[in-house]
Amino acid sequence: MQMPRMTARASLRPGRSRAGVAQRVRLGIGPASGFENTAQDQSGEIYVIVQNPCWQPGNHGARCVGRCMQGGDTVHDVVYVGKTIQGNGDRFYQHVHGDVDAPWWAGNWQVGAYQAPYDNCWPYFERNLWSFGGLTRFDVAVAEQYYIEDFRNRGAPLLNARNELTPAKFNQFRNNPDVFTTRAQYGTWAPGL
Repeated sequence: MQMPRMTARASLRPGRSRAGVAQRVRLGIGPASGFENTAQDQSGEIYVIVQNPCWQPGNHGARCVGRCMQGGDTVHDVVYVGKTIQGNGDRFYQHVHGDVDAPWWAGNWQVGAYQAPYDNCWPYFERNLWSFGGLTRFDVAVAEQYYIEDFRNRGAPLLNARNELTPAKFNQFRNNPDVFTTRAQYGTWAPGL
């Protein structure tokens, strides 16, 4: 599978000040997010965090070549699926500096590991899967769960701590066209967990 190509984000330099990076903040949609809400006001992105298969210590100043320039291109390099209402670069910055138990945490790597001018030279990087706008909270939760299950079923070693949508919650709202406005796109799919 070819991962969508994105332009490089700004370098993640130590000392850059951004609100909320000192602690893990759950932004966007949580388990008690009011799926019954019919407002189509959700905009953002579904993204993946990818483990760079050719990252090497000290390559942060080097020009990356070969598969590194592709930015990882197999499903087996994908380690996390998420969603954000921020730009991916901002959310990824929070992951890198706030997820202390995750392998992409900046504290696990030498100083400078995330300072290369191109994110495909970093140990981990993010890629956008789907940009959305004008959806309900339930639509977004379904999309994230769909991608989580799709990557797991294709063998991705996902580190997601939880699923976004349970079968019970899906069944509760699946037949409400005011809440599940994107139903036609999923055919007969339902969370399999």
